[in-house]
Amino acid sequence: MKSTEQNPQPQTAPQPAPENPTAPQPVQYVVTQESLDGIGGWLLFFMVVFALTGLGYITTFFAVLEEGVDNTNNLLAMVFSPIIAIPAIAAVVLMALRKKIGVYASFLTLAASAIYAVLNVIVASNDADNPSLAVTVSSVITILVVFGLLGLYFFASKRVKQTLTK
Repeated sequence: MKSTEQNPQPQTAPQPAPENPTAPQPVQYVVTQESLDGIGGWLLFFMVVFALTGLGYITTFFAVLEEGVDNTNNLLAMVFSPIIAIPAIAAVVLMALRKKIGVYASFLTLAASAIYAVLNVIVASNDADNPSLAVTVSSVITILVVFGLLGLYFFASKRVKQTLTK
């Protein structure tokens, strides 16, 4: 006895037979591009760097408090440690929450770090036995260029624009 029910098979349209089966067939390429939406790549790298920066400057702040402010470097560290640590940690949290303001917190972190680095170079050149104006000026210019280029990532990156949208 045959069953009246049959398993339905998907039907496809018949494909035309190639005129010359030995002729090379055109190759079809499928271009896939990884989505830039989401935390990854350089954005993730900067999040890790900012998290470590925040933790490092918190540690520096308490180390200077314990040691005392007996020189200019310690004074700079005591003043700038919270100024750098707070926006660095805020930037990580805001980027994890995909908030647009995370870009500005990141830029604030980089700007504060650049100012701190420039002041450290100036203090070190004043404390040196033989200060060189050329070395000081070139160091300041290098610091400003490097931190400026790092800051450009947050304003030019497609991943940042597509990820930090809230």
